[in-house]
Amino acid sequence: MSEEKSDSDKKFKVKSSIRLLVLVFLIVFVFVWKRDLIFSAFEQLRTMSLGFVALCTICSILYSLLDGLSVSKVSGCKYKNGVRVSLIGAFYKLSTLGSANGPAEILYLSRCGVPASKGTGSVLIRYALHKSAATLWGLFAFFYLVLTKNALVKRYTAFVTLGAVLSFLISIGFVLLCVSNRFSHLLILINDKIFKKNKTQAEKNRAILSQFTEYGKETAKNYRELSFALLANILKFIPQFLLPVLVIRAKVPCNEVQIFALTALAIMLSGVMVSPAGIGTLEYVFSLFFAEFASLSVVATIVFRFFTMVFPFLLAIPILFLAPKTKRESPKV
Repeated sequence: MSEEKSDSDKKFKVKSSIRLLVLVFLIVFVFVWKRDLIFSAFEQLRTMSLGFVALCTICSILYSLLDGLSVSKVSGCKYKNGVRVSLIGAFYKLSTLGSANGPAEILYLSRCGVPASKGTGSVLIRYALHKSAATLWGLFAFFYLVLTKNALVKRYTAFVTLGAVLSFLISIGFVLLCVSNRFSHLLILINDKIFKKNKTQAEKNRAILSQFTEYGKETAKNYRELSFALLANILKFIPQFLLPVLVIRAKVPCNEVQIFALTALAIMLSGVMVSPAGIGTLEYVFSLFFAEFASLSVVATIVFRFFTMVFPFLLAIPILFLAPKTKRESPKV
């Protein structure tokens, strides 16, 4: 019995050591990969007032707190754990190029007592809510800019309209997938035809689609929690959209509401378009929308990227290193 316990302790120590090594590797990778962004952000922040830096920091933290509320309402975990899961997701989204943030969130939700199946479903539902909230803000901004006869929207009418329509259709698709078995079956049939020669991928996609609908319908029964989660997703974008407003307002006089609306529209469009020349979609849209502010568009993009990507990543580091280590096996994802 003592030998078995000793072997178990050794395996646990090995796993813990490997986990720490992976974390250190990912942190070093991000600092090397994003060093230009980090150094540029610090250079820009040095020229700004302390109040400006404080406001940007508050905006970033508010986003994480509201996103954590969404995690809590959809998954059923405690609020503090929801915030931790949100930050951990931000850490792995940046450090693994968006490939492992979902599995990481499911793993940490399971450590909070959320079954792996429910955790998987909650991640999918939260993505749908996130996409829907971004689209609602983008459509609101689009109609506001059209009604105020914004010159930029007039110049890129076809481009902006197409992006708005695509975003709306994608959001409607997510909503239908969450509540309609018929729509889910239709997508499964399309999936089977597309991946006819790749049965493994077809099975994986089929499982995701079925799970999406199954958990979506289950979550939809709890209208109160789902409404809170949607509201949290809508509200979390407000501090994020304020970041470019703070940057431009600190340098030149501007129409704050217009900058806010252009940012909301840029976020929506960046999720459905492919940018030319291999640059990031958000950078491309920002360069178009804030062209009248010349070099300030670059500063706004740097500050926005830092406080929406790098800063949450930094906040997650102590959470990951101080996370309680348990010998209990997590549910298989």
